[in-house]
Formats: sequence, C-alpha cells, structure tokens
Amino acid sequence: MKNGIIYKYLSVKDALRVVMNKTLKFSQPFDFNDPFDCYEKLLKFDVTEEFIKEHLEKGILQLDENERKLSSSELISHLKKNTYTFENNDVKKVFENSKKQLWISCFSKTYKEILMWSHYGNNHKGVCIGFNYKGLSETFDFIPSKVKYKKKFKKVDYCNDYQKALNYLINTKSKNWKYEKEIRLRTNKDFAPSLNENGIISIKPSSISRIIIGCNCNINLSSLSKRLTKMNYSNVELIKLSKSENSFSFDEARI
Repeated sequence: MKNGIIYKYLSVKDALRVVMNKTLKFSQPFDFNDPFDCYEKLLKFDVTEEFIKEHLEKGILQLDENERKLSSSELISHLKKNTYTFENNDVKKVFENSKKQLWISCFSKTYKEILMWSHYGNNHKGVCIGFNYKGLSETFDFIPSKVKYKKKFKKVDYCNDYQKALNYLINTKSKNWKYEKEIRLRTNKDFAPSLNENGIISIKPSSISRIIIGCNCNINLSSLSKRLTKMNYSNVELIKLSKSENSFSFDEARI
C-alpha cells in the first residue's frame, strides 16, 4: 500500500482548490455522511481495575462518596452496570474525546468505479485525483488503512485494547459501501503540525501523480495542462475518460 496511488473523487471546483492551493482536506467522524461510520455500538466497555484507575487519574471518571467505599470487585461490577454503558455521560466523554482526536481523509483504490463518479465526482462532471503515498509521506505523517465491509458486526472491547478498538471503529463499514474500495489516511496535530482547525493540510506537488477527468467534465484540458506545468505539476499524468461503446466501462485517453 505504501508505494501505491489512492484516488479522491471531487467536483472540478474542489479539485482545483486541492491542486492550486496545494492542500488536502481531512474531516472528523462527526462530519461523515454515513450514520454508522465510527458507530459507537461497534464498541463495548468491559471495565477492568486498570481501566478505572487510568480514567480516574485523567479525571474522565469521578466517583461519588458511596462508590469510593466499594471494594475493587464491587466497584467494577457497579460501574459495568451503571456507568460504562453508552447511555452514561462518562462513557460518552471517553468516546467523544477519542473521536475528537481523529482526522481522516477518504480515498478509493480505483478511479474506474462508476458509482463513485456518480456519488462523489459530481455525476461524472468532476475530477479524480491520484495521490501517491511517497509524496504525501514527505509532507506529514499518517496511518493508512483499508476499510472492511461487513453485513453484521461484533463489538470490540475498548477497555481491553484501545488501539485495536479504535482501528476497528475507523475501518468497519456496512457492505452497502463495498463499491467504494475505500482507503483511509488518518492523522492528528502530533503527526501533522501544519493541520489547521478546519482539517486543511499543505501538500507538495509531488504528492499528486494523476488527474483523471470525468466523462462528462467540460474543463479546458489545454488550459489545465498549462496551469499544472506552471504550478510545478509537470510530472502529473492527465487522463480523460469517455464512455465505452461496447461495455459499461470507461475508455481512457492520455493527454
């Protein structure tokens, strides 16, 4: 995955913003269009004594006078029943704090998916940009991952293994989205100091390898090519898609 190209489907306006401003947009899970994306019910909280101590020290969990009188085993049993459920504000704090640290940008393994062009590429009037891992990694640190698609899901224990639970939360989606062939990059302020409050991060021209023009896109290709050269994108491959006359697929022309 590290040496490959990943694709982002965009409108012409958004694609030009990426290319001309040399920036990439990251979002937080709260802004995703799938209500089951990063769904809290993917997780469970089987609390342990270590977990309780950690969250007491962090100030996320606060015990009342009666709770402080309980033995360790009694406290764990009590918290499992009354505190560490998703209806409780303490758990919501833990979960929301975790989600606030996530900045994710979504891509696809392919630029040939008809549904992706319809849903994210402005009904084939947009553009698909191919980003390469090598160029991106020269600008900022990130964690790449593949989304896994499931019909049903099992809950993963947040208390037992936070990182495993976080990865599962980020990378598990319904089978209905399988056509996206999604790849995700996630980062944060520690990985990417230039990441601003709106999720915008600067990238280098070398981060972009390809620009694929949708079959219904009417952008001026000659003008675009000149602008790319002027902006130091001289090595970017330009591809124009057209509808095949023999199948439900695209023909490609290098520009």
